[in-house]
Amino acid sequence: MSMKQVLKMTLVVALALPVLMFSAASAFAGNPLPPGPDEMVIGPAMEGVLVLDADQTQLDMGYSWAKFIGKCKVRDGKEQDVFLSTFIFGDFIALTVVDLINYRLDGAAPAGCFSRAGGEDLIITKVNKLTKYPMNDWYFQALVAEIKIKAVVPVVP
Repeated sequence: MSMKQVLKMTLVVALALPVLMFSAASAFAGNPLPPGPDEMVIGPAMEGVLVLDADQTQLDMGYSWAKFIGKCKVRDGKEQDVFLSTFIFGDFIALTVVDLINYRLDGAAPAGCFSRAGGEDLIITKVNKLTKYPMNDWYFQALVAEIKIKAVVPVVP
């Protein structure tokens, strides 16, 4: 790998990390209320698995990784694979099904699922199963949930 490639990757990480951290922090630390009168929830829902995981160092620093692996329906009834990843701040292992319902991820919708460009806010609308994996010998813990996610968009007058 050339020095130019290393510098480019470092710059991308340096610019993207604060954005990811800010949006995730705002979603977890002060989770917005469910959609209000100026917003509406649209679908069809993305369906998949949410995985929150962290090692001991990450937990000590107060964050974990959030990953969503699933599918969304696109035109002509076809499905598109979806993978989303961001940071979540706080004690994720204490989350319950009730905590996850209406949980929002700001600006996280992938292109092609709800619009061509993507970027809509996402909201968890259903949690089918929630499993917690406590700290193990590798000092790692996880929370896994089968979920449905829809988009939240502004109401256009």
